[in-house]
Amino acid sequence: MLLRHSTPPQSAPTGLTAYIAWADRQIGRVIVAEHLHAALLRVIEGPTILTFRLRLTRDATKANISRLLSLDGAFAHALRIAAADVRLSATAEGILLQVPHPAPWTTTAAQLVSAYPSRSAHLSAQPSTV
Repeated sequence: MLLRHSTPPQSAPTGLTAYIAWADRQIGRVIVAEHLHAALLRVIEGPTILTFRLRLTRDATKANISRLLSLDGAFAHALRIAAADVRLSATAEGILLQVPHPAPWTTTAAQLVSAYPSRSAHLSAQPSTV
């Protein structure tokens, strides 16, 4: 397969790890069927979205990037989700393929504060003036 498997976070449950591996194979099949060559650079897990960061490894021309960006319907079909739920975009970091998380969760305020301590430090230091 042309996609290299990315290791999910250590805390990922077995079900999510299996889903990511399955999705990796499905994404790879679509890319191979289109005669493109790509690598999976990273899988980013959010509370509601999984982002697969891809990079064309051969012939990264504008035409091939456009071709890859037009495959939202094929990816949706392969991943058994609605086409409207697939987002593809080209960024400086690569091609981002975003799909719904198979087991979404709600992020708590405590998780946000611990994830972004530098941004939240000023919130607790300033008293309310309302």
